[in-house]
Amino acid sequence: MADHLNADDTKAEVRNLHCIDLSDPDIKQSAALIKQACSENGMFYVINHGISNEVMDEAFAKSKKFFEIPESERMKLLFNDNQRGYQPPVRMSYYYIETYTIGVRAHGHDPTNIWPPTDVLPGWKEAMERYKRDAFNVGKVVARLVALALGLDIDYFNQPKMLGETTACLCSVLHYGDPGNDSSMLDIGAVGHTDVGLFTLVATDGISGLDVCRDSDAKPQAWDYVLPNKRALIVNVGNLLQRLSNDTFRCMSHKAGYRGDGCSIEVFLVPCDDCVIEPLPVPKIEA
Repeated sequence: MADHLNADDTKAEVRNLHCIDLSDPDIKQSAALIKQACSENGMFYVINHGISNEVMDEAFAKSKKFFEIPESERMKLLFNDNQRGYQPPVRMSYYYIETYTIGVRAHGHDPTNIWPPTDVLPGWKEAMERYKRDAFNVGKVVARLVALALGLDIDYFNQPKMLGETTACLCSVLHYGDPGNDSSMLDIGAVGHTDVGLFTLVATDGISGLDVCRDSDAKPQAWDYVLPNKRALIVNVGNLLQRLSNDTFRCMSHKAGYRGDGCSIEVFLVPCDDCVIEPLPVPKIEA
């Protein structure tokens, strides 16, 4: 792994992730790579995923415009009890982040979503609907490969209770603010955490800042840097997939410490609310 300098000139290691080509017809080989990636890093890239450059670029362009509309307009779209809508900037000593979240359904629109008026932000709803639809389809393809990697039926995760009609999947746009000359805001973004779902699909606009923890129990913790890849998606194993896999797939603690002003779009693949999550009768992955 090569050296990388953080914004404060401290040294971090670069974590190299496996890269899975979703256009590769050899799905057994792709599943084997995912099995290795999930047991080693808990993360991997996917390329040739099927989300066009046009759809991705439009989603990021519209997202940037959303966070540029007046604060008074954004505050009319505040986060509701269904976890939809706008969350204002969180400013603490070491991070600044604001988000906008919509739900994802296997078919049709989610009636609980909140959208800005078209005269305030024309084209936002259409752009995000296209992105979340395409990203959800990518998630279902990845889920088939993950199922094969665990020795399960290829459509195990695409059953109704998992990623079916009433899935609890979410799509969040995260905006990381620029701290300017405020040295107390050197680390910006989400603090160290793990995701709660099966896995997360992360797209970035090319800005850097994703770090993963080598050992969550270490004192002090050591963090590795993940290189951004504007056109690839980062797939991150969630808590539920670790539980289902009997801890053979790792759920890595990670944090978003983005430098400068930028966005990421994250699609959280989460089963239905009444889905039973328990360890599967699968063999342990050999070291």
